[in-house]
Amino acid sequence: MSKHELGNGKEHCHLTEPEAQAVCSALLLHPFIGASLINSEGLFFWANDRSKQLYLGRTDVDVAGKTLFELFAAEWAKERVSLMKELERTGKPAVLRHIRRGRGLMVTYHHMPTPEGEPKRFLVLIAESDGEAEIQISPEYMRFETGLMNLGPL
Repeated sequence: MSKHELGNGKEHCHLTEPEAQAVCSALLLHPFIGASLINSEGLFFWANDRSKQLYLGRTDVDVAGKTLFELFAAEWAKERVSLMKELERTGKPAVLRHIRRGRGLMVTYHHMPTPEGEPKRFLVLIAESDGEAEIQISPEYMRFETGLMNLGPL
């Protein structure tokens, strides 16, 4: 049985293969956390329904095999690809706050195992944020700011 080990220096998570599969299933079906797997060129491998609802306003879109550039405005897609390229260089995770479809979102980017020679893969986790709440963010995360926003239908 293969094991997966994750840690941040304080806490460690040891996952067996079945546990890793269960974590993946939980992310795919999660009702209020958006999750997607994307590479540093903007290619989607998958996105759960919550992620699609938060970003596209609908869940009936198959994003697998599509790029950010096919689904979003070019300026927005370029900014996200640039962010992932920076993370690829630094090896750090990142956090980004922004407004999409009129909602304040908190987004994190996490490095994922990537086949050798392929663009780096990232797990992107998204939650709605309360602009009033101060969320403690580990200093391990790079923080990114954006001037781009999408207010959604007015």
